[in-house]
Amino acid sequence: MQAYTAHYINADWELKSIVLALHHTTESHTGENLKALFTYVTEKWKASDKAIAATTDGAANILKAARELKEEHLIDEQVRCACHTIHLCVTQALEGKHIPEAEPTVAPLLRRIRKLVSDVRDSGVAAQELMAMQVAHPAVYVEQLIRDEEAKAMAAEEMLDDDGRAPSPSRLKLLRDVCTRWGRTYDCLTRLLQLRVPFEAALEKIHHNDWRLTDADWTVVSQLVCVLRPFANVTKTLAGEKSPTISLVWPKISALFAFLGPRDDQGRFTKYLAYEPAVQNVVRSLFVGLSLDDRFAKPGRAQQFAALLDPRTHRLGFLGHERRAQRERDDVIDQFVQYARQFYDDAPSVEVEADDEQMDQSAEEHLGLEPVEVKRAAPCRVLETPVEHEWREYFKEPEIIDSANPLLWWKEHESKFPKLAQLAKRYLCIPASSAPSERTFFNMNIVVSKRPARLLPARAERLCLLRLNREYLPQ
Repeated sequence: MQAYTAHYINADWELKSIVLALHHTTESHTGENLKALFTYVTEKWKASDKAIAATTDGAANILKAARELKEEHLIDEQVRCACHTIHLCVTQALEGKHIPEAEPTVAPLLRRIRKLVSDVRDSGVAAQELMAMQVAHPAVYVEQLIRDEEAKAMAAEEMLDDDGRAPSPSRLKLLRDVCTRWGRTYDCLTRLLQLRVPFEAALEKIHHNDWRLTDADWTVVSQLVCVLRPFANVTKTLAGEKSPTISLVWPKISALFAFLGPRDDQGRFTKYLAYEPAVQNVVRSLFVGLSLDDRFAKPGRAQQFAALLDPRTHRLGFLGHERRAQRERDDVIDQFVQYARQFYDDAPSVEVEADDEQMDQSAEEHLGLEPVEVKRAAPCRVLETPVEHEWREYFKEPEIIDSANPLLWWKEHESKFPKLAQLAKRYLCIPASSAPSERTFFNMNIVVSKRPARLLPARAERLCLLRLNREYLPQ
């Protein structure tokens, strides 16, 4: 089954999505067949000349299809699902990928926890006792752990109300760790940590001491929750559909690198020196996984341009103020301005003043030199294209807060930056993940019963399209 969704920004600056197809195919899912199916769907909807980018998961066959579509200029951008990639990094880190065989890993403990959770959930006595124990020992909330600037290793703490207990509106169950669900390992460990007290009390009452975790095991679980929490939060953010997400990939991944922290001369991450060796290896593996060339070593053009067109991040302040970051910022801006100039093919027609640049005073101070006063030359007049002039004025605008909707900002400033607004509509509609397509399968289960049915695939697809696109149907 293949799902295809289209995403666009309408005239009122609202982010919209529509399900184009849910294809049941019996052919092999080769790159050639997937490419042909993509072409068929876009031609059927008369969108061949409107397709800008294709966001796919990380499977080799779909990546090959998207690469060939880009080579044939059927799409401009190929975007790999950021959530799939983060999930792959986390999964491999927990399995001990990129770590020497002699080094300790958390994989054995996680296998025990998965079996333990399955045994408790499948045991009627244990599950019932766990529910009963939550009356006397309510579940606790896991507090957000260390801030980046604090180089401490702390276990997860309980965040309680004034009465000393955390309110539990409903009794909780342990969560199974499903390997295909994004962030599920973090959810599983967090729930286990929440239910530690009632869980241990239940095991003691039913005399299942072989299921108990040691204090060292609980310490590793607490530290893993601390390490995995930012990755789960970023995944949740990038999987959203209500506001642009492609523009957040670059800043969020930069934030994950910053969260992992600096390294010492031996390559150890200084913020986690007090953690258990197995958890330190998870951190090392996460860093290596994120840094691979086919993952997040360098953001793609779509992520870079979208970050520039998002008023939350357009000044690229998340890169820092080092010289290397400044060069990277200047290179990306130059590439974008050149692309915008070619996109509109405008001739220089706007006359502006250009001043000679001064020497960077911080460099003089860094070298121990006295600041040198530089005489500024008289301003000269140069010609710019309209889109270059718009960019110069747009870059002067202050960044808006992260929680603000960038589409509302563009709606208010469209008349001031008409050319950049068109480019913003072009790039900010691209989803950062394939989550919208994945969600169609969940909704499909509502329409098509799992019980034996006589629905033909074509009719089932039409019924699903009617349900998923019902907001666009006439009332």
